[in-house]
Amino acid sequence: MSRLQSSMSGRQLTVIHSGTLRRQLEEQIAGEVRFDPVSRALYSTDASVYQIHPLGVVIVKSRDDIVRTVNLARGHGVSITARGGGTSQAGQAIGEGLQLDTSKYYNKILELNVPERWAIVEPGIVLDELNAQLKPHGLRFAPDISTATITSSSWTSCCPTDRRSTCAR
Repeated sequence: MSRLQSSMSGRQLTVIHSGTLRRQLEEQIAGEVRFDPVSRALYSTDASVYQIHPLGVVIVKSRDDIVRTVNLARGHGVSITARGGGTSQAGQAIGEGLQLDTSKYYNKILELNVPERWAIVEPGIVLDELNAQLKPHGLRFAPDISTATITSSSWTSCCPTDRRSTCAR
């Protein structure tokens, strides 16, 4: 990462060396690292009318992949957008930094406690799949957005889009 002084605003600008970030991600995570034009184009849209090409895409396989990706992104001054199924209708699933996709590998139910009515799941699980497992027990997880994942529904459908607001827990 390099810092340059802007002649127009006097602010420091950050130059991101994506090749360095890509190599570090490839060395440190077990998941997939994609910086190619096709992957970037595929992750540049969601169900909204917006299109923003990300710097790269990280398809995580584990919690460790997420932690390492966040730490590397922070070190390079790169934002992260957590993405589930890309079903956002207001552009929340796209961004200029790294797209962090949990839907391919990190998508399982880890524990289900029917008497206490709670489950521990990985963030990439599709809500329809979770609710199919819950239905025989007379349970379901809301909101009812069948193709969304926990990643996307928890942050974009349940929470206010105003980033200054907080989500009820």
